[in-house]
Amino acid sequence: MMSKTIEPLSVKHNLLWNTIGCLFYLGCQWLTTILVVTLTGDYANSGLLAYAMAVGNIFAPIALYKIRAFQVSDLSGEYTSGHYLGFRLCTIVGAGLITTTYLVTSTDAFSFFLTSSIYLLFKADECLADVLYGIEQKNRRMDYIGKSQLLRGLLSLSTFCIFLLLSNDLNYAILAMFAACFCVTLFYDYPNVRLFGDVKPVIKKLPMLSLAKNCFSIMIASFFTASMVSIVRQYFGSTFGDEALGIYAAIATPAVLIQASASYLYSPTLVPITEIWKKGDHAKFVKTFSRIALALLLVIIALILVLSIGGIYLLPFVFGNSIQPYLYLLPFVLIGTGAIGLLWFINDVLIIMRSKKWLVFDSFLAFFICLTAMIPLINSFYMNGINYAIIFACLIGIILGLAGITTSHRPRKA
Repeated sequence: MMSKTIEPLSVKHNLLWNTIGCLFYLGCQWLTTILVVTLTGDYANSGLLAYAMAVGNIFAPIALYKIRAFQVSDLSGEYTSGHYLGFRLCTIVGAGLITTTYLVTSTDAFSFFLTSSIYLLFKADECLADVLYGIEQKNRRMDYIGKSQLLRGLLSLSTFCIFLLLSNDLNYAILAMFAACFCVTLFYDYPNVRLFGDVKPVIKKLPMLSLAKNCFSIMIASFFTASMVSIVRQYFGSTFGDEALGIYAAIATPAVLIQASASYLYSPTLVPITEIWKKGDHAKFVKTFSRIALALLLVIIALILVLSIGGIYLLPFVFGNSIQPYLYLLPFVLIGTGAIGLLWFINDVLIIMRSKKWLVFDSFLAFFICLTAMIPLINSFYMNGINYAIIFACLIGIILGLAGITTSHRPRKA
């Protein structure tokens, strides 16, 4: 329940704070993928970091269990903040066990295993912070989220660079980055969420099982969507080596700005969209969704154009002329990332609607298409095969998701 002394902010103010903070954090994370090359002069380190990030993208959907959209749209209070926090702690442990097992069975390179395992600590802290952000978002105080992300960006980038320079060891740099961000979670984020009430982890069998059951299909769909990029990149890295993957990762560094920008722009609209859906006004709901989706599409197109042009000059400046032969990949990487951003938005709206069948269907089919298309496409088009597989799969998922949104007419009980 919201504290009487803490007034909610408007959608505009929430959007502004959330976007500024989260883009700053993301920009700092993007800089780590560049500085790992410039500070060490080694594309192999870039490949190691890219591989670890890909593994992190498998860990995250399981740890997050995709409860954020469910959490902020739980306006009836079916579960308490303590339930969500306790459940998140359980899923982080479970995701760690599953992903570590996957690492052991999927790679025999100790360097990949070690770096990825350390990076999972960093991702675990991100997932813990996410459930705290959900409490703040539900109470319409995303300024706390923005300020947290500003702190995380500054501390993660500075510690990463300092320890990389001092030790020339990527693993120490990632470990330092984790420690800095965990301090933000412990000493800034957690005290903030307690302003909205006493938030303590509640781990009880019945609520945990109920929440796990309600969000299981959502988590599965999220896993399918998030794993597309990871599995395609891992297949490419395993086939052509960490240096080739490092080159692709260097080209793809600007792309993450598109997907994250999409998420940060639509995230503040989820609670207002939920309120419209709960009222049962389907026409207004579809109209509001369409306006947001169109605005999101226009922003993505603008970012693709700007980054495609800017990347031609920026990437050679950062990585040197050795990256020049691969610049043709950039527009396709950006289009693929934009398509993923749109698919995430559509899936979050399906979560609000509790249209779980459509959600799982569009995500699974996109994943299946990506999985079956990646080998022939990569064999035919080398690095661009990664992009073609992702773009085609996401387009199918987007079309199916739109069909689900426009054909579901009655709100379901949250």
